[in-house]
Amino acid sequence: MAKALPTILKSWKLATRLVIGYRLITLFEDEWVYKNDLVKAMLLNKLGVSQATKIHGRKCEVKEIEASVKNNFLDQFHVQGKDIAQISLGAFYNNELVSVMTFSSSNIAHGKKVEEGVYELNRFCSNPVYQVTGISGKLLSYFIKHYNPRFISSYSDRRWSEGDLYDKLGFKFMHNSQPNYWYIVEGKRKHRYNYRKNVLAKKLGSGFNEKLTEKDNMILNGYEFVYDCGNSKWGMEVSN
Repeated sequence: MAKALPTILKSWKLATRLVIGYRLITLFEDEWVYKNDLVKAMLLNKLGVSQATKIHGRKCEVKEIEASVKNNFLDQFHVQGKDIAQISLGAFYNNELVSVMTFSSSNIAHGKKVEEGVYELNRFCSNPVYQVTGISGKLLSYFIKHYNPRFISSYSDRRWSEGDLYDKLGFKFMHNSQPNYWYIVEGKRKHRYNYRKNVLAKKLGSGFNEKLTEKDNMILNGYEFVYDCGNSKWGMEVSN
């Protein structure tokens, strides 16, 4: 994208390309512009130099939280922001919300048929001022105990993650997806699902051409797009 990241980040990114064994982390400009503090905290954590206060998950209380509370937390502390999950769990330390994990029935977030006992883990994040050891496992255990799932799936963003967290939680790697593309709308990436051809006529008005594809319509109307790095899908069979 047009604007460059600071020299230190560009140099570090270049080093990951050149040195075997180092990871390449890909940032989008809108993340750097609109979630700068969060991105910096995530990079420090990846580099192992985070100044976060360490607390243990056993000192936290897990309980269900309202969607508005969950969305506000995710908008602040998750690089992808809020979601449409049906189940929102929060971990509280001294009555302060420090971590959130969310779930949806089956793959309902992607418009697919709901299967009983099948769930998707949509989001997990913590306030970056804390390093909450073991809290992901505690939140997941609470969900399993109270919702009795038979299968849980989730996705890790290959720009940021190799899926280490899922491996530690007992998920099994299933497959990597192909890179997906996002449209640039008012300086931010918007998922292409929001611009499916069957909704474009309303969004584009007189600029819509039924004979063209979704992507051609968007390009014709001046929208650019950018590819991500794909996702890794993970799954867990849950024994009753």
